[in-house]
This record gives sequence, C-alpha cells and structure tokens, in this order.
Amino acid sequence: MKTRPNPLPGVFRDGRDRRVFHKITTELQGELKINPNRSDLKNLLLRIITILLVLMAVGTAGYMTLEGWNALDSFYMVILTITTTGYGEVWPLSTAGRVLSIFLMVTGVGTVFYSLNVIIPTLVGRRIERWKRMLKELDDHYIICGYTDVGQRISDELSDRNEKDKILFVDPDGDKVSLAREKGYQALQGQPSDESTLGEARIERARSLVATMDDSENAFSVMVAKDLNPDIYAIALSHSASASKNIRRAGADYVLSPYLDTAKKASLLLHNPIAADVTEVISEIAEVGMLQKISLKETALSGQTLKELDLGAKTGALIIAVEREGKIIPPSPGLKVQTGDGFYLVGSEEELTSAGGILLD
Repeated sequence: MKTRPNPLPGVFRDGRDRRVFHKITTELQGELKINPNRSDLKNLLLRIITILLVLMAVGTAGYMTLEGWNALDSFYMVILTITTTGYGEVWPLSTAGRVLSIFLMVTGVGTVFYSLNVIIPTLVGRRIERWKRMLKELDDHYIICGYTDVGQRISDELSDRNEKDKILFVDPDGDKVSLAREKGYQALQGQPSDESTLGEARIERARSLVATMDDSENAFSVMVAKDLNPDIYAIALSHSASASKNIRRAGADYVLSPYLDTAKKASLLLHNPIAADVTEVISEIAEVGMLQKISLKETALSGQTLKELDLGAKTGALIIAVEREGKIIPPSPGLKVQTGDGFYLVGSEEELTSAGGILLD
C-alpha cells in the first residue's frame, strides 16, 4: 500500500505520532474506500446522530420500565452509562437494570469507535482531494526538491516576494511533507528523481526546479526534470567539486556549492573587501529586478565597439560586464562586441526592455 502524507498537520507532538496516525488513516482509507464528498459526510453525521438518539431513547425507556424511575433520572443514567463517566448509579440497580447498563456501555463505546472509523477517513480524504486539486491548478511554479534547511531558506526568500502560493516542495519523507504543509506550503510526498512524482508535480508547467538534497539525488532529479521539461531552469546544490561536474552534465543550469562559494567569498573579503561589498550591492539590485543578462543576437552589430554601440545613450541601461565564452570582460569603450556576447545590464524595466530590443532584433 502506498504511504500517504500526514493529513492533519499541527496536532502531533513528534514524528512518531505522525507516523502512527499516518498508518491508521492510510489503512482506514484503503478499507472503507471513502468518497470525500460533502453530502457523504453529512449523511454519515446524520446516521451517527440517529444511532445515538435511538440508543438514548431505548435506554431511557428501559430504565423507566425496568426500574420504575422517572424520565430525568433514567435519561441521566443513560448519559452516565454511554459516556462511561463513572459517577455511580442514580439508584440501586436490579439484575435486569445491570444487563441494560452493560448493553448501553458496549453499544455506546462501539458507536464512538464506529464514528472515528468513518468520520476521520472521510475528513482525511477530503483534505487529500483538496491537495490534489491544488496540485492540478499549479502553473509557472517553483519545485523545491527536499524540505531541507536550504530549501526552507529559499522558500522564505520567495515568500518575501509574495510567491508563496507558487512553491511546491517534493520530499520522500512524510514527516517533512507534513511540516511543510503546516507552514502553509504545498507539498508532495515522493522521490524527486521519480518521473511519476515530477509528473504529479506538473513539471511540464513549472518555471524552475531547485534540488537541495544529496548530490546523487540532485543529479538524478535534474536529469529527469530536464528530460520531462527541457525548458525548465534547474538549480542544484552540490557538496563536492566532483559532484558539481556530474550535476552540470545532468543538465543543471546553475550549480551552487556552499563550501566553494563560501571559500571564494572569504578569500575575496580577505584580499579585497570593497569587491565583496560590490557583489552584495549587485545582489540587492538583482532582487528588485534592475539587473539582467541579454545575449547579443543581432549580427549587424557584431564588430562594433561599445562606444559605437552607445547603448547607454540610446536606452539608459548601463553595461557593467560582458561575458564571452564563459569569461567576464570589463566593458571598455574600445571593446568590439561579437554575436553571442552576454551583456550584464543595470537599469529600469523600461530601459532593459529597450536594450533587449536593440541586442536581440
């Protein structure tokens, strides 16, 4: 039987509680084959209420007949017996009265268990159906593979940009999936490198994929994602230099290496602190959408110098760097541009659009 994620987040103290409840609700759903429609739940509640009312009526009438009590004392005794409160008998019971009490206790407890076995799976099923419906409506979203520390930080950053409803976590651990849902994120339990899981995550409609798990899982996740959607922008986390190469071969558009990136920044701070500050400034500029990379596709401009191109005067966008064959070149006025050069531009949305019109047409 396929394991389903925790359907009732926020009510458990630890992972063991979640796993136990997980197992119970999964088995109940499989056995009862519930249909989580609103009308079904209403019918179930009416059925349970009817059983309880009949039980109380029979018990009250029984005590009145067998013991000769008045209606109030009889009804009070029925409530004490069904709920197993244990306050004691209203009046001493005869043998027939004790038999009736045993019947009410067994029937009352049985009704409670029946209610739990019917209502909880129904509520669970409705919750699961709602999640499935939300998944089917996802479009232009971010798939984060792994509810890890890095994955959580990424989701926090995206949430700060009002894109929380565009985030979908994919993780094989049901407990982590439940934690993600408790924080209001959409989450799917499954292996990120599995085609069916990514298909359920609507990989073909996703904007980007970020793999934050171990190196091998990240490589396979990127490879499968690129196979299902060649246009998706894939970012992957790498924990070693050798893994970075493999993840790039798998098709990742960008590979993040926490150790290597931190070492490079530390070295930069030690030798040129100002340069490190500049990178922070550029990062802030990019956050507000004022930094963009545009590749030169207009062959008629090839061979012109940056001074002759005069992109700043024409559009207002400022060239801060030129990328050629993977290398960064300072934007000197005499630099001759070539088709395929990447221009890193700073400017407003309108200025960047104008620059794109010149470089791409």
